[in-house]
Amino acid sequence: MCSIIGSDMNRQFPRDSSFPYSAISSFILMTKGVLFGRMPPMLREKVMQIKKNETLHPLLKVAIPVMMANGAETIYNLTDSWFLGQLGPREVSAPSIAFNLIMLIILAGLGISAAGSTLISRAIGQSDRKKAEFFLGQVCSLLILTSLVIAVVGWFLAGPFLRAVQTPPDLYGLTVEYLRIICLGVPFMYGFFSLQSAMEGTGNTAASLRIQLLAVAVNIPLDAILIFGVGSIPSLGVRGAALATVLSRGVAAISAFVILLRGHQGIRLNLPNLRFDSVALRLLLKVAVPSSLSQMASTLGFTVLQGLVNSFGTAVIAAFGIVNRIHALFYMPVQGLARGSATLVGQSLGAEEPLRARKTVTTGVVLALMYIIPGMIFCYYYGAHFIRFFVNDPGVIKEGSQLFRIMSPSVIVFAVFMILAGAFQGAGDTRSLMMMHVGRLWVFRLPLAWLLAFPLGLGIRGIWYAMVFSNLMITFIGILRFKSGRWVHALKGV
Repeated sequence: MCSIIGSDMNRQFPRDSSFPYSAISSFILMTKGVLFGRMPPMLREKVMQIKKNETLHPLLKVAIPVMMANGAETIYNLTDSWFLGQLGPREVSAPSIAFNLIMLIILAGLGISAAGSTLISRAIGQSDRKKAEFFLGQVCSLLILTSLVIAVVGWFLAGPFLRAVQTPPDLYGLTVEYLRIICLGVPFMYGFFSLQSAMEGTGNTAASLRIQLLAVAVNIPLDAILIFGVGSIPSLGVRGAALATVLSRGVAAISAFVILLRGHQGIRLNLPNLRFDSVALRLLLKVAVPSSLSQMASTLGFTVLQGLVNSFGTAVIAAFGIVNRIHALFYMPVQGLARGSATLVGQSLGAEEPLRARKTVTTGVVLALMYIIPGMIFCYYYGAHFIRFFVNDPGVIKEGSQLFRIMSPSVIVFAVFMILAGAFQGAGDTRSLMMMHVGRLWVFRLPLAWLLAFPLGLGIRGIWYAMVFSNLMITFIGILRFKSGRWVHALKGV
């Protein structure tokens, strides 16, 4: 470990010249012109400032492929919902109930992957390639081990978990089959996370985008074939959707490891680096454990929230699941900017340039608001059309439209916190980030949701109001942490 920390990187990481950064950047800035005249004066002034900011184009070069990859992942999920929606509310509700546990599994892996990106990006900022490749090997080993444990445990605990969240009896059988199949595919999912960690750490996010697009291209036809059946292949319904997801992730995982082993994208997976190093593992866990625990605690909170929602019937369950997925679509640019901010913050702090790190965050916040504001205005007024596209059921449309109108304003505010969270992650300040995520769900949202929905008699609207309040509070706390400046020194000396 010591020899690795002291080594130097003598050449720059290659940039993927085939990716149309300039064209997409121009499109984003042109779109800004359409919205510019309607911006609040303060936001308009910030936009004028970031046009002259040296962090704008580097951020877009990292963030745009991540945005597109997030879009591909959202299409990945929406495809299942659309196909299953053609079979009826029961079929589309099964993945919605399993969604929170699946997200728990995904976020556990992403916590490790993000920790790897943090350490790799810091090494890149220090111009130390050997150190970056060493951390990549450690991340891959930890992801492989964790995925195998989760696959086995998830298979056996799927049933007890679904009973604990009060899954309706008519949905239990479909949901447990779906969940168990997804759990068996976790090693494939985490295999792709290894590539994601490496590429985001180096800033070469276009490579992981190509693999994500490949997975979507495989998943869509497989969904149609396995859900509805073709020729001698029987209709598998919900099971078919799960199998299509696992098979497409398998293709992505194999492709990811081929890329990493060849090393043509600027960083190589060297097999000797897969051997655990105690010093490096402690450092990786120092960043990864709070990050994973915070995301897992949040997702467990969402699982409890899903249990409260389940008390109000199938129409509310279906509406809640569809609205969450549509919000994920509109969060796509914000998530890309957050992860791009994490990469550039890590590289800036590795190069001992904290001012540049702060400028990156400011740029990310302004760009996020430019896109989330019109998106949520659209959802507020036309949310019913989104619901009808998936399920043409009057009860689901009514509940979904109400949720859109209550939640949309707070989604705009929460977009600011997402960028701040990316900065904290890139700086390695994952302990404070963990406290914020835990507080959002377990301190603010869940107690208030139960109080408003049941003792105070507001019903499902009480749950929606609690979601709004928790988003507002966590954003306020995140802004205070950012202004304090303590997050910059979380990994000082690494």
